[in-house]
Amino acid sequence: MIVDGYPHIGNGFLGWGMIGNQTWASRGYAVFYPNARAPHVYENHFKTEVLDEAGRGPNGWEVTVDDVMSGVDELIHRGVADPDRMALYGFSNGAGIVNYLVTRTGRFKCAVSVAGALADWVRPVFLETDSKVPLWAGGITPWNDPEGYIKLSAVFHLNKVTTPMLLADGDDDGEFLLNTVEMYNGLRWLGRDVTLLRYPGQGHGFTGAALLDFWARANAFFDSYLKSDSRSPDNRNP
Repeated sequence: MIVDGYPHIGNGFLGWGMIGNQTWASRGYAVFYPNARAPHVYENHFKTEVLDEAGRGPNGWEVTVDDVMSGVDELIHRGVADPDRMALYGFSNGAGIVNYLVTRTGRFKCAVSVAGALADWVRPVFLETDSKVPLWAGGITPWNDPEGYIKLSAVFHLNKVTTPMLLADGDDDGEFLLNTVEMYNGLRWLGRDVTLLRYPGQGHGFTGAALLDFWARANAFFDSYLKSDSRSPDNRNP
């Protein structure tokens, strides 16, 4: 099973090129969209304002983890998912969730994170004029609650990551690329299993040859960890 972390996706045909959905299904995977609440998307009310308010601020990640993992456990219980063959995928806001989840659980065999949002909650407060980050952080700032920002930021918890990761981004993706590079450099510093794909001339999402190349590598990465006939350590590089 592949869990797509993108939050607040409505029901319907998901045919966008940055989401695998039908391609994954054609390759034999179940695909799960948990629609998790999360600190960086709490304003995008999926059901009610009160429901999504629980995902706001440093403690909102606890809600995110529960939203995702309770759904995963239910699918395992129903026999949809094999607990030994599960992976994470996320693009943009979804990758922001993936980047945090891998610091909290090692239950997934691999994870693909593309152009992740807010792996580091501290940096944009100082670099962006009129940043909305303090609002998403529950009204706190790095000055009055630095620990809250550390709790929110995946990059401060990379020492807990055991999941092999494939990171990808476009060279023209601005703030999102900075998050991806921070994730990569931190994981590499810690000696974790991580690969970074950077595509010149691409922004927030890929097109053309870059899109084809990315999916070839991402699907090979998933297959190397999840397919029963290709899970030996010697076959784990895309």
